Amino acid sequence: MNIVSVLVICSILMIASLFVVSFVNHQHTRKRVVTHKVWELRRRINELEEVGAAIEPLVESPIIPKIINDEIIDLIHTATNLDPSIIYLESNLRTAQALSETYLEQSSPSVLYRVQPSDAAIARAQHYLQEAGRIVRSQQVAGRINSTEMDQFISELGWAHLMVEVLSHVSQGHKALSRSDVLSAYGYYRNAVNKLMTSTVSDERKHRLIREVSEILQNKRKAVSLDLMPESTFNPASNTPDLPQQGM
Repeated sequence: MNIVSVLVICSILMIASLFVVSFVNHQHTRKRVVTHKVWELRRRINELEEVGAAIEPLVESPIIPKIINDEIIDLIHTATNLDPSIIYLESNLRTAQALSETYLEQSSPSVLYRVQPSDAAIARAQHYLQEAGRIVRSQQVAGRINSTEMDQFISELGWAHLMVEVLSHVSQGHKALSRSDVLSAYGYYRNAVNKLMTSTVSDERKHRLIREVSEILQNKRKAVSLDLMPESTFNPASNTPDLPQQGM
């Protein structure tokens, strides 16, 4: 074997080695990309599970949490298509599929509870509602719901966003009045009215709610009608003290 043959063989071996190294690097890179993408999907699935659970008592329509749940199912399928070896998402998928069936079978509005115990909790609940709105819009863009349905759901989410804050203030007013702290109660009720009056939400129930909370401020009633505020746990008794009328 002459020197030329040796060089040719060495060159072939070198090129083959480079191809092997390149292929191995490509496989490792792809695996890292897939692993990172699956991790991002897993994180998003956890976020949406939290959103879905949080908004369920905040909205009347069971279809809105179902839309969130359907998004979760889509993300799980995307993750398992990227990496078929994933098995830890199987329980999430079973739970999401069972929830979808439950939402479809639910014939009456959800049991509402929009009252939050603190400003931080109000902000958190409103964040979840905003996130639900983004998902509803993305589902419409994807063609899974039509524009009329989207507008209806966005309107309901907007009303829920307002009610979380307003009814939480009313509830805080009830609690303050029940402990005879009439000045704090007046401030909470006044904040609720101001929030309603400055809101751009166009729901027809808003004007009636403004009237009823204003009547509380005028000592004409103690609580909001149950159809507007079924969260009656903290409604004050009829013998609680009257609110001050200064500055009305």
